[in-house]
Amino acid sequence: MTAGVCDVSSRLMIFGSALLIASPVAAQDQMTKVTSAPPASVAAPAEPTPNPLSSTQLDRQRQDVGTFEMLLQRAVNKATLEMREWAQQIVPNVALMQAAEPVVHGVPVGDASITFNVEVAEMLGVNLWQVVQERQRPQPDPNGVQRVGSVGAQIVQGDSSAGPPPRVTSADADKQYSEYVRQAMIDAILDNSGVLTLKDDQWLAVAVTPVSVTGPTNKKPSGTLILSIKGVDLEQLRQGKISRDEAMRRIVETHF
Repeated sequence: MTAGVCDVSSRLMIFGSALLIASPVAAQDQMTKVTSAPPASVAAPAEPTPNPLSSTQLDRQRQDVGTFEMLLQRAVNKATLEMREWAQQIVPNVALMQAAEPVVHGVPVGDASITFNVEVAEMLGVNLWQVVQERQRPQPDPNGVQRVGSVGAQIVQGDSSAGPPPRVTSADADKQYSEYVRQAMIDAILDNSGVLTLKDDQWLAVAVTPVSVTGPTNKKPSGTLILSIKGVDLEQLRQGKISRDEAMRRIVETHF
């Protein structure tokens, strides 16, 4: 009986020892499997598409864009001169001028378009021009006498039924200046865009934004005018396949 018990005990001790030896080995195998498992696949970052133009072509494109930037600046200056002449026809002794030189930046947008951003500052002297205009307007008199100006008034005989000339407001002046700038941009697009190399399906876009350099910095601009036309339309104009008026009609005008 004692011998049987000892035999059983010996077998239990041997079995327990085998379990103790086997457990670390199994755990080590499990750790080896975890350590040697391949890492999860990580998606490679997307690479930008390289510019297909050579360095020589890029240099030429920069020169062409810079040339058209200068042409657009001259167009704004031309509009300013026209605005000054228009204002002096109403008030001869007040000269308007730009608050700041126009700023133009051209950006080629791949094969889609070449966009030019034109910042146009307000005109200086409009308020004074408006005040002098009011002083020089003939004041109607019920007795048929018109008094011109509030300082050093001149008295002239006139027809009281005719009344004073129409009043031109500062808002009218701003509208007139905007129209001069708009027409100057259209002329530059139709007459001077030949300096640019445009594909038939590319767009030439000129975005004109009024900016205030004398008012509050947080003043919101009144709106951006965007003039766009396809390269094929400009090429047809240069080849004489369409008239200038037809090319002008193909310009897409957007207000943003």
